[in-house]
Amino acid sequence: MPRSLVTGGAGFIGSQLAGGLIELDHNVLILDDLSFGKIESVPQNGPNLRFVKGDVTDKNSLFGVIEEFRPEIVFHLAALHFIPFCNDHPVRTVEVNVIGTRWLLEACRMTKPDTFVFASTAAVYAISDDRVSEENLTEPTDIYGISKLIGEDLCKLFHRETGIRTVIGRISNVYGPGETNPHVIPEIMGQLKEGGLEIELGNIEPKRDFINVKDVAEALIALFRDFRGDVGTFNIGTGKEYSIREIIQICERITGRKIKVKSSSSRKRTSDRMHLLADIRKIMKETMWRPGINIEEGLRELLL
Repeated sequence: MPRSLVTGGAGFIGSQLAGGLIELDHNVLILDDLSFGKIESVPQNGPNLRFVKGDVTDKNSLFGVIEEFRPEIVFHLAALHFIPFCNDHPVRTVEVNVIGTRWLLEACRMTKPDTFVFASTAAVYAISDDRVSEENLTEPTDIYGISKLIGEDLCKLFHRETGIRTVIGRISNVYGPGETNPHVIPEIMGQLKEGGLEIELGNIEPKRDFINVKDVAEALIALFRDFRGDVGTFNIGTGKEYSIREIIQICERITGRKIKVKSSSSRKRTSDRMHLLADIRKIMKETMWRPGINIEEGLRELLL
C-alpha cells in the first residue's frame, strides 16, 4: 500500500486528490493548517487516511511529520492561491508558497520519497494571445505566479541534487464542487442561487481555460502513475477557453433564465490578461489522462 502525503489535502483540489488516492488503495496522510481548507472536505471513507493539522512553514513540526510517515509519494498542494488575497498579503504568500515549499523539499531530502509532485499554475506564463505550451516564456504578472515559479525552480534544483523523480503540474483555472475561495465561477453560482436575475461581476471578457477539479485530481494522479521520466513539467487544462460572458450564456441555457450582468469597478482586476489557454498535448502524450468533464456538464452540476 503506497504511502502518499498530500499537503493542502483539506483544500479544494487536495481533498479530491486524497479521495482518489484512497480509491487506489494508497495510505494517505493529509497535512493542512485549515486556514482555507475545511475539515469537512477531508475524505472519511476508510481507515487508510490520517489527517494532521500543520503548517508547511513550521519547519520543526513539518520535519517530524515527514520523518514519522516517510511518504513514498509527495503531492505538494499547500499554497495561498486566491490572487486578491495574495496581492494584499505578499509576505505571507512568499512564506507559504516559497519557504513552505523549501522546508518540505528539505524534509524530503532526508526521507527520499520515490516521487515529488508539485502543483504549480498557468499563471507563471507571460501574457500571450496564443495557446501556451510548457516551452513558452515564463513571466508571471502577480505575486502568486512569481511565488509558484520560484517553487518550480526549487523543485528542479531538488531533482538535480537528489535524483528524486520530480513532476510539476501547471494547473489552469479550476472550478467545481467544494471550492474554498471566492473565485469567479463560485461567485456566479452563489449569486444565481440567491435567486436574483442580475449579478454583479468585474471583467467578463478575458478568456480562461476552466478545468473541473475532478479532472485536475485525476491528472495529478496520472502524472505520478504514467509519466516515465525523471523530471517533467506539464500543463493541466482542457485546451479550450471561455470568457465569463460565455460562462453566463451557458448558465442561461442550463437554467432557462435570462441573466443580467452589472459591471462593478471594485471587482475588476487592473492586470487581467485577455487569454490564458493551455496546450495539453504533452500530458496527453506522456500519460493516459484526458479531461473528461466539459464546461456545460460541470456548471450543470453546480447549478442544479
